[in-house]
Amino acid sequence: TLSVPVVTIAGQQTVSVQALSRGRGAEQIIIRDLVSAYNTALDAQIIGGSGSSGQHRGILNVSGIQAVTYTDATPTVAELYPKLFDLIQKVQSGYFGGISHFLMHPRRWSFMAAAVGTSQPFLQINSNPQGAGGQFGAPSYGGVVGNIAGVDVVLDANIATTTSTDQDTIYGVTASELHLWEDGGAPLFIRVDQASSLGVTIAAFGFTSFTAGRNPAAHGAISGTGLTTPTF
Repeated sequence: TLSVPVVTIAGQQTVSVQALSRGRGAEQIIIRDLVSAYNTALDAQIIGGSGSSGQHRGILNVSGIQAVTYTDATPTVAELYPKLFDLIQKVQSGYFGGISHFLMHPRRWSFMAAAVGTSQPFLQINSNPQGAGGQFGAPSYGGVVGNIAGVDVVLDANIATTTSTDQDTIYGVTASELHLWEDGGAPLFIRVDQASSLGVTIAAFGFTSFTAGRNPAAHGAISGTGLTTPTF
């Protein structure tokens, strides 16, 4: 039996009637910011939520996910590269399926994209140029930005960089085993006019459920001293 609680994510902003009445598009800007903050908060819980105190249990805190340790005092992209394949084979061996995406912090992906050297992968990866371990798309954020080791890469700045001596974790996930339920049209909005203070409070909220725990072996993480703050 897998217990998947419903979690409330909510936030609000109070703004003066004057700003709404005289500002150009002020309410639309506030609503857009609230939607962005709602999605960021939800994403942060999907990655690293504790599973208690009203939070989802994030991928990092699911018991039984695959683990790869990368220990390196002078890390390089060439030395990180085999760890990606180690995580791939661990998921394949434990889940009998392959990961669909790597999730990594933007600084890690940029560090990998910036690497220059003479080392080349032993095997040619389909769709990648000769001698390359992956492909770097446009330097954008959101959606698939490229691939490494034949696996699509998604960037997520919610991946922590302030724990374990400034390390950032690389996640390998199977999208079909990440289950998220949201109300249609979420987040929803409430507007409350405060006559006494001539203020308007705009609140955004949503009720969500999430689990990566149905098949924990379908996901994994690479962590260790080799993933400390990169130098460019």
